[in-house]
Amino acid sequence: MAFCYDLSERVPALAQVTSDGLQSYRFAMSSAMPRAQFAQLVKVYHHAPDRRDTVIRADKMPLFGDPDPAHISTSFIEASNLHLRMTNRRYARQTNAHSKKIANHCHMLAVIFMAYNFCRTHSTLKTTPAMAAGVTDRQWSMEDVIRMSDEHHEAKLAAEFEAAFAAKLTPNRQLPKTYPATPKDKLPIPWYLDPKTEKPPGDAELP
Repeated sequence: MAFCYDLSERVPALAQVTSDGLQSYRFAMSSAMPRAQFAQLVKVYHHAPDRRDTVIRADKMPLFGDPDPAHISTSFIEASNLHLRMTNRRYARQTNAHSKKIANHCHMLAVIFMAYNFCRTHSTLKTTPAMAAGVTDRQWSMEDVIRMSDEHHEAKLAAEFEAAFAAKLTPNRQLPKTYPATPKDKLPIPWYLDPKTEKPPGDAELP
């Protein structure tokens, strides 16, 4: 469900989507992308006596919308997965090359996708995918990618410094309201300090 809702925010609502035969995709896609042209490519396996499974056919199953049968295929994502595993050591199986932190894994994926879309000439497109999509007008080099990454990192550090500096500049403490001082000649004199007073107020006599 999370994967399909994330996909719905990245591709057009009427896009044609093909998945494998996992049953969960049927409910998830109908909930996340009800207007999509959705189909499944279900592979049928033959279980040989030597326990080696062999694909004998792949059935195209349109589920909702009007998917084009000619484009019901998982070859695109399979080729993408192959390229990702061949170019990213972190996807090697049964090794210790995996990312130890999820943040590092995301950063490495960003570098791979940037190089694939902006720097690498596609054999079918004869240009980079980014140029074919109109995102950029030139083929980037890895030096351009590194320079962009450094500029982004410097801007991020500068923004964090400015935020931390601004947090320390708190406004002056609001003091309580003050009143002007009373002149000394206007201050009341207590009866026991007034020489003109012979006895305290009231009927009490001095001891």
